Amino acid sequence: MAGAALADTSRTLIIYDSSNSMWAEMGDGERRYEAGRSAVADALAVGLDGRQVGLRAYGHRFKQDCTDTELLVPFGAASTENPAIQTAVEGIRPTGKTPITRSLIAGLEDLEGQGTILLVTDGIETYD
Repeated sequence: MAGAALADTSRTLIIYDSSNSMWAEMGDGERRYEAGRSAVADALAVGLDGRQVGLRAYGHRFKQDCTDTELLVPFGAASTENPAIQTAVEGIRPTGKTPITRSLIAGLEDLEGQGTILLVTDGIETYD
């Protein structure tokens, strides 16, 4: 039972890349941001129940801003936050730069040092 109690209080933060590079097409013609949306939907559908989940995005507001990272959906029970996360991801349009490191550091602060980060990105950091 101790394991079940731990699972109930675990946190997962999804960090979603919405930088301009996510407009690129992949080999099958799908755009990277579409694949990212699908990855988030799949993650929400297969096993975050019993966890606290939140969503942070970056590159979604400003074209030339290396500080563009924002907690869009604060932590809450997956059963109630999954629709809010999906809606937020679907409403974001790739716009700016890719502050992955800044977003990961902010994500660790969001998690208060405990939890899991699921990073959905094409992996191209645009800042040191």
